[in-house]
Amino acid sequence: QHNGYILGDSGYNEALVRTRVTVERSFGVLKRRFPCLSYGLRLEPEMACQVIIACVFLHNYGIERRDIMANMHDATDIDQPQADVIPANENGLRYRDIVAQRYF
Repeated sequence: QHNGYILGDSGYNEALVRTRVTVERSFGVLKRRFPCLSYGLRLEPEMACQVIIACVFLHNYGIERRDIMANMHDATDIDQPQADVIPANENGLRYRDIVAQRYF
């Protein structure tokens, strides 16, 4: 028995694809800005988490200060894979909105 929701309609699939691409782009920006993230951290998991948090903090701080690195989205982001998306039906969209309002 499964306790929870299974995201299965095409409306969810499209949202998940867009979210995944956005997250992957963000990781790419952080890896270009902080090479230690690109090469791999040879640290205990707890310390690695602290380094990643520090990198994200410094990146956001730089954006707030309008540093030159803030606009690092470039043409390499276009290379992200795109999934075939089937249009969602009306009921699926309505149910998605109800779940989003209730839980997010």
